[in-house]
Amino acid sequence: MADPNSLPLTRASVLSAHDLIKPLHAPHRRRARRDPLGGASACKAQDQDLVQVREFPEGNHAQALSLAASTMSIPAHIVMPRISTPAKIAATQSYGARVIFSGSTALEREAVVADVIAETGATLIPPYDHPHIMLGQGTAGLELQEQVLEAQGASGKGKGGLDAIITPCGGGGLLSGTALSAQGTGIRVFGAEPSFEGADDCRRGLASGARVETVKSLTIADGLRTPVGAWP
Repeated sequence: MADPNSLPLTRASVLSAHDLIKPLHAPHRRRARRDPLGGASACKAQDQDLVQVREFPEGNHAQALSLAASTMSIPAHIVMPRISTPAKIAATQSYGARVIFSGSTALEREAVVADVIAETGATLIPPYDHPHIMLGQGTAGLELQEQVLEAQGASGKGKGGLDAIITPCGGGGLLSGTALSAQGTGIRVFGAEPSFEGADDCRRGLASGARVETVKSLTIADGLRTPVGAWP
């Protein structure tokens, strides 16, 4: 059970983490069992994967991954910057994850991730740069649109829906998912990121036509210190 002071989890983050971890929980060793009548053999699961998973963002997704892994009895190794807020660290640990600390930049975190893989044989669960993450995060956009329509209907003020959604942009998983959720609706989607110490890498990348792969900002918006991912 999570600490009562833990940060709240969003259903979108839990869905994303669960969808990525579930295949690791599937049976992976199958032994042929001969049919007593001499017919075709059947395959029966003998064991299950015990693959360790870990990631390197902070906050909501780290907690979601820890929760999803714990429900499947899979060890989770979460790489987080040393300067992460105590609330985020405690919330992640409250779900049973092992937290390993790293430097604050993406390159420093990736170096620690490589060490964790070498030590444990862990399977990488990306924090944002994966289509399943984007689809899972996109459910938040769908729920928002549904709730707005319900609220407008209950208030008697019509059912015009949303004009726009502004979404924070760190690695881009939530922003990409939100954009997918709004396709064909006429809703405009905007990404927001801080400009402090070059944290506006997505804006700069779009302006230059090339993705900015390194961000070294120590903006107070710690969840947005990571460069936008390679997936569109």
